[in-house]
Amino acid sequence: MLYILLNNTYHITDLEKYLNTETVSQITYITVPVQLDSSLIRLPNIQLPAINVKELIRNYWAAKYKIAQIKKSIKPNNDDTLIVFSEIQLSNQIVIQEFSKAKAKVFLIEDGTATPILFNTQLQGSDAKSILLKFFLQYVIGFPDIRVTNHDNGYFYHMADKIFSGVIQFSEYSIKRNIKQYKLHSRPTALSFSKNTNNCIFFNQHLYQVYVDFETFMHELDKIINALVKKFDKVYFKFHPNEKREDVVKIKKILSQKYVIEYTDIKNNVDLISLNLTYGVSFISTVLRELNYYGLKPIYLYHLFPNLCPVELNDNYTNYLNQSGYSFLPSLEELEIYCETETFFKTIGSTNSIELFNIDNCIND
Repeated sequence: MLYILLNNTYHITDLEKYLNTETVSQITYITVPVQLDSSLIRLPNIQLPAINVKELIRNYWAAKYKIAQIKKSIKPNNDDTLIVFSEIQLSNQIVIQEFSKAKAKVFLIEDGTATPILFNTQLQGSDAKSILLKFFLQYVIGFPDIRVTNHDNGYFYHMADKIFSGVIQFSEYSIKRNIKQYKLHSRPTALSFSKNTNNCIFFNQHLYQVYVDFETFMHELDKIINALVKKFDKVYFKFHPNEKREDVVKIKKILSQKYVIEYTDIKNNVDLISLNLTYGVSFISTVLRELNYYGLKPIYLYHLFPNLCPVELNDNYTNYLNQSGYSFLPSLEELEIYCETETFFKTIGSTNSIELFNIDNCIND
């Protein structure tokens, strides 16, 4: 049996285009909802509760009860395969741990920008607090394969490389982890964005909640929207699902004083095809890569605003895009000529260094 572990809507929309409609009924989803639209789940589903470190510390017995319920809900055997997008969520780690104990195959699959960035990040050394936290999680709670390292002024929870049978990528690029790499076998799609419109959509990101203050973010966002309304006939704006309602209201109020743009709350990104778009614009959003599969031309901007993201994050993603053959926008002032002349992703021949991965084989094994 093939199990696929999901946490958010992106996981469903990004993966389902690779599934065979003839064999998809033989797949079971395991869901630990974080930002997940349940209406999109069309397959058998085992829903599990989310657990975080703060909950484990503050309410030990309630968290231990949740862990027991998760283990009770799944009964893997050595003929099963688990595909999981993220090892960071602690509930995911429990599921991964149970499949590994049963000698089942466990594969990580590319999780948007997180995989090429985090799998190439030089993790910092552990301080006294992270060592204590790791001891607590490993020996008190029962996460024997957890790793805790300092990252971005916080902690990054991951698992031992030996747990995974491989990591499945959507394209060829190098990683620093000691896990076998596979490239996902893709399927053709009949869905496609318009090729010749002068319309774009901007995918906002809540960088102001993580890396910079709101005023700095809005100063840079103003430059971007100003350039977009000058170049494109119609500009759509889509907020990130994690942005707070009060921030959405504030941003709309500020932008409406200077610009005429249209906001969309379409949840399923593939449904954006109905808006007659050709270009997608964002700082470093996962959705640009997802929708490029359907022909949306991606315009990344993070490299033009290094003050908005950590240097290492920028460098790692630039390395990933370079390996994918992406052509970067030189400046906002050159947006017009860039859209007219660039192919965005140059054709790069496969190096055949990464073995192809076909999901159907997991079902048929």
